Amino acid sequence: MQTSIGSNSTIADDGVKCIESERQALLAFKQGLVDEHGWPSSWGSEEEKKNCCEWEGVQCSNTTGHITMLNLTTYWYDRDFILRGNLSPSLFELQHLIYLDLSGNNFNLSHIPESIRSPNKIQHLDLRSCNLSGSLPSQLANLASLQYLDLSYNNFNSVKNLEWLSRLSYLQYLGLSQIDLSKVNKDGLQIASPSGSAPCHLQH
Repeated sequence: MQTSIGSNSTIADDGVKCIESERQALLAFKQGLVDEHGWPSSWGSEEEKKNCCEWEGVQCSNTTGHITMLNLTTYWYDRDFILRGNLSPSLFELQHLIYLDLSGNNFNLSHIPESIRSPNKIQHLDLRSCNLSGSLPSQLANLASLQYLDLSYNNFNSVKNLEWLSRLSYLQYLGLSQIDLSKVNKDGLQIASPSGSAPCHLQH
């Protein structure tokens, strides 16, 4: 997957309007944040802000209006603050999401939702340095299209089992830096790759 992101990652034209259920999912995510700096100010329920395809960090399909990218990393935007609050499961209701980057934000020791079953189209998931905790849910294997997964620099419990990774057959990059893998049998860890694809690179 190749992605081009400039200072404004939103792509929308006059004919593209976001899907109402997806707008509500984003607003539910925003509601769980402590909005200390009035950001993202483009996100709102006011009439003039109803098209979530025009919101900062959001990219929609020009043909369907579905949200395909959400890029809220602190490593990209030129700002001296981060988002703080809870990691809402509502983000994983975005069925057509391909790219999700929340890296560098502070989710107050939230857990990755164990109910995660979608978006099954997602290819890029970056949750590094998000102050997440709890266990790594094996349900991440339900994101069968993942090519890039970075969970580094969080506060997860000691990991005992990574066998679920073998179900992510398209995975090319896996970031697990500063996660306790001492109890994992890494010799038995295998990540299957489709014929002709690049082998998975493990960063730990």
